[in-house]
Amino acid sequence: MPISDKKWKYSSTEDIPLAETVTNRNDGNIHDRSSYPYEDRNENKRSFSVLLKSLFLVFVSIFFATAILLVLLNADGKPLDYTLAKMKITSLISLLLNLYAIFTGSGIAMAISEYKWIKLRNGAPLTVADIYDGCTRGMGGFLTAIRGAFIDIVLIFALVFNLGLLVLSPVSQELIVPVSLKRNLTSIVDSHLYYNEPFYVNDRTNLSSLPIPPTLNGLTYDNYLIPMSFANVARHAPFNGAYTCPSYADYCVFRNKSFVSTSLDCTPVTDQEPIVNQSNYKELTTPARYYTEIEQNKTLVNVPKFFYAGEMLNRTFHDLQNYKPPLAPGGFITLGLLYSDYDPQYRPYVGNQTFVLAYPKTRCCSALTEIGDISYARCTFRSSLNTTDWKTSNGTLVKHGQETSVPITFDFDHVLGNNTALFQATKDADNTTRSIGVMINAYLMQQALLKEFISPQYRPFIQYLRVWNMNYPTTITMFDYLKPAMQMFDLNYAIAPYVTGGYFTQTTTEGLIFATDPPVYSTNKIYCYILFALMFLPVVWWLIVWSIGIKHSNGRGNSQISLMTMEMTPLASQSLRNISNMSSSEAFKRAKSIRVKIGNHATEDKKRLVLKLEDEHGIAH
Repeated sequence: MPISDKKWKYSSTEDIPLAETVTNRNDGNIHDRSSYPYEDRNENKRSFSVLLKSLFLVFVSIFFATAILLVLLNADGKPLDYTLAKMKITSLISLLLNLYAIFTGSGIAMAISEYKWIKLRNGAPLTVADIYDGCTRGMGGFLTAIRGAFIDIVLIFALVFNLGLLVLSPVSQELIVPVSLKRNLTSIVDSHLYYNEPFYVNDRTNLSSLPIPPTLNGLTYDNYLIPMSFANVARHAPFNGAYTCPSYADYCVFRNKSFVSTSLDCTPVTDQEPIVNQSNYKELTTPARYYTEIEQNKTLVNVPKFFYAGEMLNRTFHDLQNYKPPLAPGGFITLGLLYSDYDPQYRPYVGNQTFVLAYPKTRCCSALTEIGDISYARCTFRSSLNTTDWKTSNGTLVKHGQETSVPITFDFDHVLGNNTALFQATKDADNTTRSIGVMINAYLMQQALLKEFISPQYRPFIQYLRVWNMNYPTTITMFDYLKPAMQMFDLNYAIAPYVTGGYFTQTTTEGLIFATDPPVYSTNKIYCYILFALMFLPVVWWLIVWSIGIKHSNGRGNSQISLMTMEMTPLASQSLRNISNMSSSEAFKRAKSIRVKIGNHATEDKKRLVLKLEDEHGIAH
């Protein structure tokens, strides 16, 4: 039958010859099979090139996903300067992720583009072509779907997978992080502390070599510890101990070190409080008489001023220094040197160490003040056995962790006032009298502090106060200085070395070394496998969607060239004739109201795809 006689069936229009379609193709002989790009030469033959392209994308995506997994697993425990293929781990992972995203994104775009033809075969608004085409261009293209108020399950999955590709890189950074492994070890060679155990009578006095009562009178050899401690606090200097800690360590810790701590228990008193007359040490007086008789009613007097409390009469440092033990029978040797003989006359020379302090009411650190501006306090020393850990920090030792404190009770009758007990304590080699050693050390420290308060070795107490007060407001009191000053002495007494050369007599205790290894990469292997599985999902999805599209095109595949060269039915051509002259926005609005469908038109010897309006008849799809 002649071509010109063949008719199309149209709805609501007259019959129009197919050879005179409004596409106005001037393609010569319409019987020429090469003039129709969508002609299917063999419907059962799938295009090898189309299949090869998709398989290539699948292979490359899986290859890069596998490479990412292997690199992540291989990097675990490797140093930060470790390289693969002459690239640092993080750089290599970033490169592989980008390559994976590029090829997987291409597969998603290809699947969307192919699925578009299925939508058009089933009938859809003409905007579907623009929407699907926009969604192949990445995240920005999905705005076209919102604009066209068109979304389907394929585009939803495509949007989700595109979002996944965007967050893939930052998420992967959480899978491989640099960590510094901390470790600790004990070593008496690399880390040790020179330390004076408080349980033994140490060599800061000659009590251990000459254990007779007068030698229990403060610090014989190491009196420097108190002014040094006071000066350090005045200058806000840190505590320094004799320790070693290796340079590779973050810090060292010395566990459970005990030391004697001394504090003050003070109560306010008046200027009528009894004190020892320090001009002769033989009688009692009062602060009021002192400032009247000794200071001769001066308008301004020196403060602070320390006095032996009245109960200290006959047991001051001066009294002990002049104590004479009784002679042994025959009168040639003192009884005390016999050690085993008890000396009963020594007992009254020991007791609580107490003093009276005169200090300014309103100003902490003024050397001179009016008598009417003086306050008075009666203070007694208290001692306790404290235990804590010591930690090295910036070249110093600081307390670390919780500190425990146990009050020390003095036994003046059976220990401190008993020369035979003192002898036994100094000769204790098996540590059976630990509490006695603690008691003796605590009492020695109290004696030494009181002597320094009453008779300073190097400089008046006010000089320490004035240096210390430079960094503090005038509202503070001298008690705010006394507390840290005495605490510094506690630490120096326990840790500072002897000046007698008896360094070896200190206990050497091992420390716990805390060190941090150089940082290495750490990967969460479980999350790595989860990521690897998730990276397969978009590849499998786009392959399935693409395969569905290929199946509906009989394995040919489709392209934009096919779309641009497709014929339209006369009615479709007439309905769309003005769209090509519109702006993209106007064309999109117009196309939303036009529903089209792609179908096959059969002639005697061939099939070809044509675009028609959805309600047209006579075109198979």
